[in-house]
Amino acid sequence: MASITLRMPEDVVEDLKRIAPLVGSTGYQPLIRHYIGQGLRRDLERLENAPFQQLVEGLESQPLEIELLLCRSWRSYALGLHRAYTQEMVERVFPTFDNIESEAEEFSNEEYFRLGSLPSDDSVGMDEIAEIASVRKYERYDDLMFVKGQVMAIATTGLYHLWEKTIKRFLIQELREHGAKIESKIKSGGMGLISNLLEKSGCDAGLLDEIKTLSFVANIAKHGDGSSFDKLVEAEPDLLLGPYSKRYDQTAKKMLPKNLSIHRARDPNNLWIEPERFKTFSESITRLWNKIPERMLISNENLIEILK
Repeated sequence: MASITLRMPEDVVEDLKRIAPLVGSTGYQPLIRHYIGQGLRRDLERLENAPFQQLVEGLESQPLEIELLLCRSWRSYALGLHRAYTQEMVERVFPTFDNIESEAEEFSNEEYFRLGSLPSDDSVGMDEIAEIASVRKYERYDDLMFVKGQVMAIATTGLYHLWEKTIKRFLIQELREHGAKIESKIKSGGMGLISNLLEKSGCDAGLLDEIKTLSFVANIAKHGDGSSFDKLVEAEPDLLLGPYSKRYDQTAKKMLPKNLSIHRARDPNNLWIEPERFKTFSESITRLWNKIPERMLISNENLIEILK
């Protein structure tokens, strides 16, 4: 603790000494520290709860336009991270699921020989053991397919979050350098805020469409059913028609339209990203990093509107 000398009116000191034992304080000096800390926390909370007004006042004192500069080293850094993530997923992780059918078949054979070698009272014949092993094969296949779907969804989610973290870091750095104290706003903002900032700064809105779809996938993989589920149904319903989606209506005796069957099930586990779709998402991010203008300008008016 720091030691300071503080001059105070005598009557205030006397009042503190009188009140201290009544409020359970060990003395008037600890009571002074308590009052200072209490007032400080109250003011800090008040200031932290009014960041937008401070932001507006800060921006109004800045030039009419703020420049965002994506220099060559920043672009190379972002592309390098993205390239490494994509390459290792495609070359190391995804091949794990290339031979699911043969793995299930091998598992079935192992079960057949394992069960057949167990002591038996002849009540279970080899034909029945073969049938049990066959059932285990399909169970194993279903398990592996489920894990594949989860891993692909997680990998695709990571693709989005790597891009989101990197673009947020860039935006915070550029706006902070120009005096715009908006770090907390950008950190807590989602794809909508990021895309608005980029579009208003001169980035081609069309380049962001695929990233928005990717953000829906990430949200579903993390949170399950929700608004992103409905948005993905509109944007790309096939991604919600995994291998175990049920489109046949037993009552109507007919196949249901894609959107109707998806909405009926509303099962996030039907989210299914094939490796090729992962690659096209990755290519979209690469294209975006390459196409973002080196020099972007955003007006104070647009920035304030976006951050409301």
